[in-house]
Amino acid sequence: MVLTNGTLLSDPEVRAALTLADKVSVKLDTISLDALRRINRPVPDLNLSDIWAGIQQFRAEFSGEMSIQTMLLFPWDTQSKAEYIRLMQLFAPDEIQLNTPTRPKPLKHQLEGRGNHSSAALPYKVQTLKCVSTNVLQKFAIAIHNATGIPVRCAPLYS
Repeated sequence: MVLTNGTLLSDPEVRAALTLADKVSVKLDTISLDALRRINRPVPDLNLSDIWAGIQQFRAEFSGEMSIQTMLLFPWDTQSKAEYIRLMQLFAPDEIQLNTPTRPKPLKHQLEGRGNHSSAALPYKVQTLKCVSTNVLQKFAIAIHNATGIPVRCAPLYS
């Protein structure tokens, strides 16, 4: 299983290397370049259209299981949801995973920030990210599944 942020999927060598995996999960946290810059802090010249084209090319070449992982920090507007659903129909992943943040975000890049640590034990400053409710995740998951037929996993509703 490989988890990728998808930024290099437009590179044929990267796609070829990933086809050796049995399962690839592509991180796609937003459909807005502004939100992508705020959430993921990518290199300045990153282009969402290139990422989307790379995902589409990879999907066409990959015979294994591909999933899309999306972390929601805030409820999306109707237009953003519709565009995401359109992209999922285009990419045709085997599964979509809707997530919320589970660990604090380092204020500056920290290699150690990739692990699951409590914010009290960290030697660097972090920001605790907001989470959307499980109700928001569930409603969006149902809308995605109804429009695409793709299985969507997310946190269950708690009573």
